[in-house]
Amino acid sequence: MVDFAILALEFVDGERALYHVTVLIQDDGSFTDATDDADRLRVLGPLMAHGRTLAGSKGSFRFAGAGLNPLSPPGGGSVRSIGAEQSNSSVVFDDEIIVKLFRRLEPGDNPEIELTRLLTSEGFPSIAAHVGEIRYEAEDQSDFDLAIAQSYIKDGREGWTEALGGARSVYDHARPITDPDELRATVEALSLELLEELE
Repeated sequence: MVDFAILALEFVDGERALYHVTVLIQDDGSFTDATDDADRLRVLGPLMAHGRTLAGSKGSFRFAGAGLNPLSPPGGGSVRSIGAEQSNSSVVFDDEIIVKLFRRLEPGDNPEIELTRLLTSEGFPSIAAHVGEIRYEAEDQSDFDLAIAQSYIKDGREGWTEALGGARSVYDHARPITDPDELRATVEALSLELLEELE
C-alpha cells in the first residue's frame, strides 16, 4: 500500500517544518520510501487523469490532471524514479510525464505550480507544460501542494545542473590568471557565453 504522510518535525533549535513522505507500507508493518519501488506509484497517473479525490485520516487528497487523457492515463507503460533533487523526488511515467513529489511543504499554493500553470495556460512554449497536480486539503483548512505533473522532456538537461557546471568552468579557467585586467576580461567573456547557452 502507498501512503502519503505529512510529518511535522521540531528541531533542537525550536524550528518547525513540515515534510511530505511517500511510503510503502509492507504486510509486516515496516515501510520504505515509495520512490525506491516506483512501479507502485503507477496509481498516481490514473488518479490525476480522472481527477479523483481520496479521503485521508485528517483531510482529502485531490488529484487533478487537466492536461492528461483519462482514456490513456500515464503509467500504462513504464514507471521509473529518477532520484531525489534538492526539493523533490521525481517519477517518470511512460517517458512522457514527470511527477515531482515535493518534500518540504509550506501551507498554501506552491510557487512552482502557480507559475507553470500560468505559463502553460498562456501558451508559453519554453517550459515543460503543466499537466496535473496533487494537493492535500486538511480538515483544519490548511492546504498543501504535494506534487506537480509536467510533460517530460526526453534527453533534456536540468538548468540548475548546467548553470553550476558553467560556473565551475568559468572558475577553472579564471583561477590561474593573475593579471586583474585579464582576469576581468576572461570572466566577463566566459560569463557571457554561459548566459547565452542558458538562454
